Amino acid sequence: MSMDWDLSRSLIKEKVEDSNFINELLVLEEVDSTNDFLKREIDNLQTPALVVANCQNAGKGSKGRSWISQPESGIWMSLLIKPSINMQKTPMLTLVMAVSVAEACADVCDQKIQIKWPNDIICNGKKICGILTEMKQSSSEGYGVVIGAGINVNTEMFPTELVKKATSLYLETGEKRQRFDLIGRVVKRFSHNYQLFLQKTDLSLLLDIYCGMSATIGNDVCVMDVNGSYNAKALKIETDGSLTVECEDGQMRSVYGDEVSVRGIYGYI
Repeated sequence: MSMDWDLSRSLIKEKVEDSNFINELLVLEEVDSTNDFLKREIDNLQTPALVVANCQNAGKGSKGRSWISQPESGIWMSLLIKPSINMQKTPMLTLVMAVSVAEACADVCDQKIQIKWPNDIICNGKKICGILTEMKQSSSEGYGVVIGAGINVNTEMFPTELVKKATSLYLETGEKRQRFDLIGRVVKRFSHNYQLFLQKTDLSLLLDIYCGMSATIGNDVCVMDVNGSYNAKALKIETDGSLTVECEDGQMRSVYGDEVSVRGIYGYI
């Protein structure tokens, strides 16, 4: 398999350089996982570093799930940064990337792009992107944060079990898109949003944008935590990235890393 023309390093480099953010760019034909690659190479790369792969053979999503990464169809990319912030604040970077991907997709798509808290980008009620943030200790400079994004760009079909849950920009619009262009847009958006995040080291400067694209706020949700699941209504996203919900008994709860299903999305009725 040869590298698709729209994922050549020269084209990506040209687009990424517009952001003046990335110090090292790697474009690979195939990799196990772009996140795992960056974690292995953390001590050998100048940060921020970006890796893009044409195909992943062991892609992964949140909660240990596998991520289907069909070759020459989507964007499988991960970003390595070494922020000088408290480690407890790093989960918020997932939401920073979510805003960035959603904005970039909205730039090139005439469909409504939304964010399902905290890390899914959806179009017409189906998932087009998942984001996975991981931390890795560096032997030289503290720790690194790896933020991976898998975007279904030109995917033409999905396995039967995913048809009702997943979609692509192509399936929603009928148009194929240049992946290098969308990668450049994501990086440019992230560069800007990351600087807004660093100003306050929270999401206060990004909340209006995030909430304006939210598919979660104001909707009925099912929250799954270590003790089981419960129904609630999503009320608000806080500056620390947590989700405030109102339970059926009127009790308010703050949701952090738990899984949240939204009524009307991914088949939740």
